[in-house]
Amino acid sequence: YAFQGNNMKKKLVLQSRHGSTEIITRSDSIPKPKVSVIPAIDINISHLLQFVSEDLQLNFSIDRTKKTCHTPRRNSEVSETLNFLGEFYSWCTNVYQYFTNRLFPVQANHGLDLKALTANEIFCPVVPLFEENQKAITIENSPTLFTIAESGVETTSALRVADITLFLEEQMRTIKDTFTKLEKTFPKDTSLVTFPDSKILVILLHAKFVCQSFSDGVDYIELMLRKQLVSAIGKELSPVDFSNYMTYHNRKIFKEEYQPRSFCYAIRRPDHYPEGIVSIESPDPNGVSQALNTLTKKVDGGLMKFPISAATKITFGGERYIHAWISSEFSNSTPTPLNIVARARQFSSFILLIGNILSATEFQPKHAIIIQNKDDLLIPLLTEVIPTPKAFKKAVESLSEEQRAFAKAYRGMQLESTLFGMCIIQIKPQLEKLLRIPNDSLTKEIKMTQKLMELFIEYQIPSDLLAYQFEEGINHTDEQRIQFVKEQVQVMKDMISGKQEEEIKQVEQEKKLELYDLGIYSSSDGSEESDGSIGLECEELDCIPKYSMASNDLLCADFDDFAYECSPPMMECYSAAPMMEMALDCAAPMKKSKSRNSSKDKKVAKKKVKDEKPKESVAKPQLKREESKADKSEVESKADEPVEIKQEEAKPEGPKEPENKDEPKEKEDKPKEKEENLEEESLLDFTKLPEILDRNFELLDTDSALHSTILTVGESWTKNYQKALLATPSTLTLSIEDQEKERNKAFDLLDALSRSGSLPIDCATFHVVVAATHCFDRTLLNTVVQDCVNPIEKVERSALIVSTTIHEESPEAMIQESVKEKIKKASPHLFSK
Repeated sequence: YAFQGNNMKKKLVLQSRHGSTEIITRSDSIPKPKVSVIPAIDINISHLLQFVSEDLQLNFSIDRTKKTCHTPRRNSEVSETLNFLGEFYSWCTNVYQYFTNRLFPVQANHGLDLKALTANEIFCPVVPLFEENQKAITIENSPTLFTIAESGVETTSALRVADITLFLEEQMRTIKDTFTKLEKTFPKDTSLVTFPDSKILVILLHAKFVCQSFSDGVDYIELMLRKQLVSAIGKELSPVDFSNYMTYHNRKIFKEEYQPRSFCYAIRRPDHYPEGIVSIESPDPNGVSQALNTLTKKVDGGLMKFPISAATKITFGGERYIHAWISSEFSNSTPTPLNIVARARQFSSFILLIGNILSATEFQPKHAIIIQNKDDLLIPLLTEVIPTPKAFKKAVESLSEEQRAFAKAYRGMQLESTLFGMCIIQIKPQLEKLLRIPNDSLTKEIKMTQKLMELFIEYQIPSDLLAYQFEEGINHTDEQRIQFVKEQVQVMKDMISGKQEEEIKQVEQEKKLELYDLGIYSSSDGSEESDGSIGLECEELDCIPKYSMASNDLLCADFDDFAYECSPPMMECYSAAPMMEMALDCAAPMKKSKSRNSSKDKKVAKKKVKDEKPKESVAKPQLKREESKADKSEVESKADEPVEIKQEEAKPEGPKEPENKDEPKEKEDKPKEKEENLEEESLLDFTKLPEILDRNFELLDTDSALHSTILTVGESWTKNYQKALLATPSTLTLSIEDQEKERNKAFDLLDALSRSGSLPIDCATFHVVVAATHCFDRTLLNTVVQDCVNPIEKVERSALIVSTTIHEESPEAMIQESVKEKIKKASPHLFSK
């Protein structure tokens, strides 16, 4: 039955029947409940009836003027019909299951063939069929229940109303034939399984097939559009193909000075060969990496600072760049993989810093590494998309004030995190400035540069021990300054080598003592000694230390068998290594003196040691340094008289700046007031950029699809390097612990190069990268076919929004004249004042 609204009293009975059957059981219990209440199985057919007129004509049309109308499949009318047909399909299934699963099993021994309940022989008039325009066919006195109203629109491929009427007539004929066959199979009595019930079940099966055919038909039309698009292009496009096209498209719409440029920069001084390159690359599916294209603007800025410790902040200047990267992301597509690639050439080096920007004058490096000697470093970049400003406002509008305040505060932090900073510092120019030697001095001094790097990084030698010192009344030439630094470097290397040799000897002696304790004695040539001595040759000294294994005391004995305990002054006269060496030299068996514990002997020994002066231990380093300087002076001397660079007799009271204009002036320990003023008056505050972009996204992005994106560094880095000049390249994966070690090395070198922050760094390049992602709800082809949207225009508008913000120019000034009218038509709100 059918009824209007919820008025069950005025229901219209469509078909009714009474049936019964007898259930025989052998048990005392009732096999079925006496009364069963079956829930109503209803379906709302208002959507279907709204297309039927009073004269029983079907009138269904699609309003193509609506904004929601995209394709024959994607429009509000078809979508509502599909929703109704889905509900009607479920209703048919529920009614059919009631008969077959609940009612018919009650009559167990009916002996009827239920396989005859099928609708396969009924013709379905719903087919996705197109044909060329032919002469109209007039059908009079059609036996169908409904007729199709003429639309009044001439079509070239759709079926005519007369053809559809023929389809409906064929449907009615096959239904009658099916009913005739059912009438011969099922009885017309009062049992449960009868002919009227079979007709209902067959019609339900046919209705389900009609619903499914309509859904498949409209989907097939959409599939035809998809195939046509793929056939026109020649292949099925991927997000990578679209990204490559947008690179080509941006060259067509932007003027040359505003076109996106590849993020790949050579690290070099003017008119010099590059030290290396730094780039942001994106690999394609084939593994070939290409540099990222970004909207780039070179800006003028004051000095900035970055901390390397709680007590040290380094000031740096140099070039400033702002980069904006716009990417597109489709449904079910992975984000674009990004990598920072840093490569250094042989005998070249630079420092790479990565972090965020805290204020207009402060950069916070989170990662740092030294790139040198053909190192090839790959750092993965991760992207995180945050909600659009419109989506954020919509999400927080129903929250409390406290909740909104919390959400806004956290979003503020997210927006500031979208500023991704990279600072590249050249080492050689800063070394020349630090050591007070002329510019380009280290360009050809490869060996000295490598030694300086080792001294600063590995041994952390203070720069004051190596830098050139000005002398009062003396103007040295450039060659003399370089020679001075060379000699100081060599002195430090010699001192380190000497210390290393002492440590090696000390370790060897300690091992021999351990063997002695274990009773294993060996001579200097490795042969065993029968008398138990170690076999070391003793030097002819007045006082020779002796190691007593019994009392574990350090003793001294002369050649007259006089033994005494060493006094503290004697211990201070020799360093640890020589003392250990002498102790081992005198470890051979000696007759113990009876006067060992005598206090008188001890006093005599102390007095003797006190009067003794360790001339040899003090004179040797000085003599070695004098000889080294003499050798250097002979090699570097010219035809004229040799120039003495450092005077040992009289030292100048204080540094004096040279009169020569080409010579570098000595820097003060503290930054100058002028530099501090430049830091405070930075021409550009990078921290305001995310807020400006977010505001423009809200005003100009009508689709609310442009998201600010956070760039972060991945955990696992890959480094290709060579241990030696002719060694085979090796690959190393840098974990978080390894990255921390590299960061400490870079900070140690920066501390030396900047003299703990007192010397500004001039040769630096600072890159600020902001990223935005235009997100689509569907895949690339579905966006074009299902939504009938041109993604090129959408991403083009997003690029203009970001570009006008970065360059602070109007769209008219940035785009070419040939495409101006086209872009105005697609995005007119960008050009409104």
